[in-house]
Amino acid sequence: MTGLAGAGSWTSLGVRGFAAGRFGAAATAAEYGMRARDGTGFAVRVLAAGLVLGPQAVPDAIGRCRDLLETVPGPAGDLRDALAILLAMSGRHESARDTLAGRPDPGDRVAAAAVEHLAGRWDAVGPALRGGRDSPGGLSPRGRNLLARSLLAQERIDEADDLLRRGPADALGAAPLADRCGIAARILAARGRPACALLLAHSAVATAGRTDSTGGQGLAYLDLAHTYLALGDGLAARAAATDARRSFVRKEHLVGVARADQLLSATSG
Repeated sequence: MTGLAGAGSWTSLGVRGFAAGRFGAAATAAEYGMRARDGTGFAVRVLAAGLVLGPQAVPDAIGRCRDLLETVPGPAGDLRDALAILLAMSGRHESARDTLAGRPDPGDRVAAAAVEHLAGRWDAVGPALRGGRDSPGGLSPRGRNLLARSLLAQERIDEADDLLRRGPADALGAAPLADRCGIAARILAARGRPACALLLAHSAVATAGRTDSTGGQGLAYLDLAHTYLALGDGLAARAAATDARRSFVRKEHLVGVARADQLLSATSG
């Protein structure tokens, strides 16, 4: 986030909490900043991201987003994006798309890509990213990770690998770093490099574990499960998928739960 020097104390505290992976606390501080009209634009952005990434259960975060959309001062596009992603997490993909359709401007398109990814429409993620700030020539870390995941889901390993290699690895926050490590682990497992794959997969779990993001922790465990499964260790994959499911249940992330259940079914034999 740029321009932080112009933000006030509550918003600055929220941004620092966000950088430290304390998304729930960051959202709380950002809401105080927003109410005080303290760096309002940054405050809304941090608050919206904190509701998606933080530990608050998806149904509660959806309700909070809707309440805030009625009262937030100034532009609220980031909150609308957050609401769409949360609706998609709960499996309400059409409602999520309708929410984005009501946005006055296209935003950075990451939310639209996230909705399609959560809907399992892997081939729609790339097109969703085009046309905004996240065009193919300038992907943000979140956009790059989403596109790499969609390529991986389509078994386009070389393209996913090339996309990650072309992306900068410095200055990543805890959440996108854990995400990037998990994706890279699955690519390495598909290439038959077990030691490096497991090192990165466990690094993703450890990095996500240093945050309060239950959804992020679930995703890291899910990547670990996929890595073990690709390496032929069904028992370890099942254990990791069980941990992923537990994290997703705490977030009430229904799509995540369903994807963990798919892995559990695949390892039931």
